Amino acid sequence: MPFLIWNLSFVLSAALGFSAIGLEPAETLSRLSAPEDLQSLVNKLVETHRLPGVSVAVIQEDIVLQASAGVRKWDSDHPFEIADKVHLGSCTKAVTATLAAVLVEHRRISWEDKLVEIMPELNGKIDEGFYDITLKQLLQHTSGVPANAKSWWLNKGVASFENRLAIAMDSLQKPPSRQGKFLYSNLGYMLAGLMLEKQTGSSWEALVQEHIFDRLEMTSAGFGPPGTGGSLEQPWGHQLQNNKVISSQVDNAPALGPAGTIHCSVADWATFIQCHMRLTEDEKALVSSATLDELHRVADGSHYSMGWGVTRRGDTIVGLNHAGSNTFWYSVVEINPPAKLAIIFSANIAPATATPAWEEFRSAILEPQ
Repeated sequence: MPFLIWNLSFVLSAALGFSAIGLEPAETLSRLSAPEDLQSLVNKLVETHRLPGVSVAVIQEDIVLQASAGVRKWDSDHPFEIADKVHLGSCTKAVTATLAAVLVEHRRISWEDKLVEIMPELNGKIDEGFYDITLKQLLQHTSGVPANAKSWWLNKGVASFENRLAIAMDSLQKPPSRQGKFLYSNLGYMLAGLMLEKQTGSSWEALVQEHIFDRLEMTSAGFGPPGTGGSLEQPWGHQLQNNKVISSQVDNAPALGPAGTIHCSVADWATFIQCHMRLTEDEKALVSSATLDELHRVADGSHYSMGWGVTRRGDTIVGLNHAGSNTFWYSVVEINPPAKLAIIFSANIAPATATPAWEEFRSAILEPQ
């Protein structure tokens, strides 16, 4: 779906589940107006598409509007609340790429550092065609690394440097394919995270916590499914199987972390997104504007930068976007940098069921120019 330059307009609602973060409703009304009531729209999406729950946000500069509807679990009456956590799936890649940018600015690693230079443990253990792939190539999906690990659940898929290293050795035995060309790779992002771990001596999870979550005060953020242990304190994920909705708290293997295991509230996710919209105050900016330029620059002949799908009109970036799913959730974000606008959508059900609702949400509030 092409990203369009768009105008945002809707009427605010006093209904439960709506919020304007950091601003009073009157202040918001003076800047945003028109045809759709966000809360009513989200209520309609849940009902029309038979979704368990949905949480959305619309960002216009420093205003973040939210709405949520539905339930945390299909067979429960616990409402899906605005502050509830959502699973980001592959949108995690934007976080991993941004973490890499932070560490590049701290001179802990460089974009051109090579896999085996950073991790000599892999020398003689993987195909030689992967020796010289760089951090940037991994983050741009141009390294030739396979799309996925041979087994994410090797050694129970634990999130440790040692296990990620074992997965790398197990998965890089055959020569690279399509090297230099775009090939979307979850394994590539795990390898990028592994390089960051080796250079810093800290786990990817600890690095994300320190340099992203703590810095932005994303207090809801964490790793794995939003809730565990059968609790209804957070939403469950869902799939439609044989016309029956199945609820689950399973997630990707923890070892896959850098490619897709983060969860957080939509409000905290919006805080991260505002950094890429260049709307964050200087003291909270994660990286410099020049480094953001580098993050958002696509590889030759590609539509993907580091952590983002990119749409351009001439030399101007008019769209940054990503979608993600652990097969039980579906999350999407689209940003229009020139207009300082963004939309966020997350449903606690698989993409096959949630995508039509996302498309209706998008078309209802965005007007092409």
